[in-house]
Amino acid sequence: MMKNTLPITLAALAVLLTGCSVAYETPEAPAADPAPSSTPAPTASAPKEQEQEPNTSRTPSPASDDLRARYADVAQQTSCASGEVVVAQAGATVSIEGECALVTVTASGAVVLADRIGTLEITGAANQVQAASVDVARLGGSGNDLRWESGAADVTDTGVANSARATTGG
Repeated sequence: MMKNTLPITLAALAVLLTGCSVAYETPEAPAADPAPSSTPAPTASAPKEQEQEPNTSRTPSPASDDLRARYADVAQQTSCASGEVVVAQAGATVSIEGECALVTVTASGAVVLADRIGTLEITGAANQVQAASVDVARLGGSGNDLRWESGAADVTDTGVANSARATTGG
C-alpha cells in the first residue's frame, strides 16, 4: 500500500507547489489595473544594462531615478530622535527626517528615504535607500540599492549584486 500512495503524494505536492513564487518588483512605473487576458503578459527579461555587472559607480546619475519623488506620498514619516533607526518590516516605505547617526535596514524590499545618515548598515535584500548624504555605508545582503545626493560615502560591500552611487536627483 505504501508504494501506491508515495507517487500520488509526490504528484499532489508537485501540483501544489507549481507556480508558487515570491518576487519583489520595483515600482518603475505607476501601478495600473490588470491588463485584459487577450493582452500578452510582459516578458521577464531585464534590460541589457541590468544584465551586466552591478553598478558600483560613484558618479552622479540622472535625476530621473529620484526615489523621493516616487515615494513621497506613501512613505511613513519617522524622526531619528534617539540617533538610531532600524527598518525591519519587509516592504516598508520609510522617510527619516533629520540627521541620524545609525540607520540599520534588516528588512527585505524596503524603501528608505533619509536626510543625513552617519552610518548605514544594510543586511536585508532588495532594499532601496536614498539619502541627502551618507558618511559610511556597509552593504550586505543582496540586490540592495543605495543612492546619495551630496558628498562622498565610504562604501563597503560584502553582499551580492548591491549598487551604491551618487545621484544628481534629490
